[in-house]
Amino acid sequence: MTALRSVAERPQEARRYQEQFRLYEGFEYCVASQFTTEAIQHNATATQNDAVVTQHRVAIARHLATEAQHNAEVTQHFAAVTEHVAAAAQQNDVVTQHIIAATEHISAAIHHNDAATQRRSAMTQHIAAATHNSAAQTQSSTTATHLSDNDIQRLTDFQLTFEEDVGDTLGEIGQVPDYHSSPDNGLSEDKIQEIPTRQFSRGAERSGSDQTCVFCMCDFEDKQLLRILPCFHQFHAECVDEWLKVRLSSPSLSSSEPRCNQNRNYSRADVCLLRRLELNVKQISL
Repeated sequence: MTALRSVAERPQEARRYQEQFRLYEGFEYCVASQFTTEAIQHNATATQNDAVVTQHRVAIARHLATEAQHNAEVTQHFAAVTEHVAAAAQQNDVVTQHIIAATEHISAAIHHNDAATQRRSAMTQHIAAATHNSAAQTQSSTTATHLSDNDIQRLTDFQLTFEEDVGDTLGEIGQVPDYHSSPDNGLSEDKIQEIPTRQFSRGAERSGSDQTCVFCMCDFEDKQLLRILPCFHQFHAECVDEWLKVRLSSPSLSSSEPRCNQNRNYSRADVCLLRRLELNVKQISL
C-alpha cells in the first residue's frame, strides 16, 4: 500500500517542484531586472556627470584662451610704456642740452655786452680827453690825418649801435691841429664832406634816440641822409652843412642857436669844437 501511495504521489511532487522552480526563476528574473534598472540609472547619471565635466572643461579652455589674450595685450601695453619712457628720457636729454646751450649763449651775450660797455666807456673818455687836449693846443698849421672810408664807416656804426657792434675793438683816439679855419669862417666844403654820414632807418633806431633835426624841427624820415658830428649828434646833412660853413662849434653848444634834445644824457664830448677835433683810429680789429 505504501509503495502504491508513493508512486501515486510522485506526479504531484513533481508538479510542486516545477512550481517552485518557476517561482525561483521569476525571482531571479526580478532580481536581474532590478539590477539592470539600477545600472541603467547609474549609467545615465554618470553620462550626465560626464556632460557637466565636459562643459566645465570647455569653459576652462575658453577662460584660458581669454586669459592668454589678456596677457598678450598687457605685454603690448608694457612694451608701449617702455618705449614711451625711453622716448621721454631721450627728450629730457635734448631739453637739457638746449638749456645748457641757452645758458652758454646768455653767458656769452652778457660777456659781449660787458665788453661793449667797457669799449663805449673807453671811447667816451678818449673823445673827452681828445677834446680837452685839442682845445688847449695852439693854432699851428699842420697836415690833418683823416680816416679811410672803411674806418669812418666802422666808427660810425660803432657810435650808432654800441651794443650791437660788440666785435669791434677801437684803438686810442688821438687829436690833430685845426682845419686851417677860424670859428667865424667855418669849414670848407671838402672838410664838411669828410664828416661821416648815414641813411636813417626808423626800424634800426634805438628806443629814446633823437629822431628830430633841431634845425628844421622835422622828424627824420627813412633813407634821409644824416651827418654825424664827432660829438655823436646827428642832423639832416643839408641842414647842418649850411651851419658848418659859417660855424665850427656843434649846434648844441650855443644857447642862442638850435639845440639838441635836452632830455638826452650826452657825454662830455658835446663841448668839442669841430676845428679842434679829428678822430684817429690807430687800430680797428674784429
